[in-house]
Amino acid sequence: LVQDSQTGLPNREGFLAELATRLPSADPDDCLFAFDIVGLAELKEIRGPDLSHAAFAAVGTQLAELCEHGCIAGRMDSERFCVFVQGAGMGETPEERLRTLTLRLSHEYQLSGDSFSVRMTIGAVRVADASSAFFNTQVQSDAHERVRLYESLQKAIAADEFVLEFQPKVDLASGEIVGGEALVRWQHPELGKLPPSRFIPLAEESGLIVPIGNWVMAEAMRFLSAWEREGKGRPVPISVNVSNAQFDREPVDRTLTECLKATGVRPELVIVELTESVFSLDFNETVKKINRIRDLGLKVSLDDFGTGYSSLSYLNLMNFDELKIDGSFVRRISSDLVSHSIVDMTLRLSRTLNVSVTAEGIETEDQRLALVALGCVTGQGYLFARSLPPEEFKAMVARRRRLVALPQA
Repeated sequence: LVQDSQTGLPNREGFLAELATRLPSADPDDCLFAFDIVGLAELKEIRGPDLSHAAFAAVGTQLAELCEHGCIAGRMDSERFCVFVQGAGMGETPEERLRTLTLRLSHEYQLSGDSFSVRMTIGAVRVADASSAFFNTQVQSDAHERVRLYESLQKAIAADEFVLEFQPKVDLASGEIVGGEALVRWQHPELGKLPPSRFIPLAEESGLIVPIGNWVMAEAMRFLSAWEREGKGRPVPISVNVSNAQFDREPVDRTLTECLKATGVRPELVIVELTESVFSLDFNETVKKINRIRDLGLKVSLDDFGTGYSSLSYLNLMNFDELKIDGSFVRRISSDLVSHSIVDMTLRLSRTLNVSVTAEGIETEDQRLALVALGCVTGQGYLFARSLPPEEFKAMVARRRRLVALPQA
């Protein structure tokens, strides 16, 4: 027999036989991953044979699904499994394939009213380096940390661990606050406050970006609704970021409609920010989604303009209300002729398309003055303020505080 009865996968002999047929045609970067699933073999003694069998079957099902990506998987012994990844179906690099594998396996399995969380130790060998493992201790440690972070991220919404902060958008000439951008932070119980860069990529890879993004939309509108009811100053429009992964997987317009109905917020106070990567999605469907969002009375902004997939024809057809100039061009506006020209071109284009422009990442007074000289009206960045807690942001708007830096004496 070459099949393992508990998982339905090839056993050691079956896996090695199939591997022998694959290796002659393998590329140098194809990888063999070997990993132990900690605690799997002990389930029978600790929690009974039925749960043990269900856990092995669940893991086997997950590994069998990897065959769709050109992989073969097998059970070597009690807790050890192997996966041979051939081709780019799970990622271009060994590190990307490792991330895909750990994310596919490392989660909580619901088993007949009970549950089992997978924890793994893992190593790998490339075909080109078959004599030695290319993952050192640090890389393995990083992989385990990602798994732990993913497990925590799954529970973070229910545990109310996310918070919003708001970075002011200002009139570059007067310094008056004219809007804000909602930025999510994760108040991790052990690691403290984590910025989006620590968890959003993982959320996008795993699909958790959908519930997190939905929470951000709802929380931003709850914030605006409460602000309007308080009557303490006039609320300013707030931008919420919708990632490419969420925009592609989720009927965002439906979620926004539900949030508007639940909070009663005026649509003109909400701006939906998309990145240029939406241009890589199905064009016709993307246009329809953007138009449905605008039909709700919301504005749509194109973030990080100039860094990705945009073209003039896309801009003309997708009906954006705002372009946001990426901070990489703003930082070099006074020192690099190309960056200066890109900013100038974007501003001229915006006037032709009748859309507004916000410059991001403004850090110095020289950058502000250069943008004003080119006709840029709105901007945001550390020169004016970092992201602020909700009450502090509202108070700053209510005081009509002007954030333009004063000239030095």
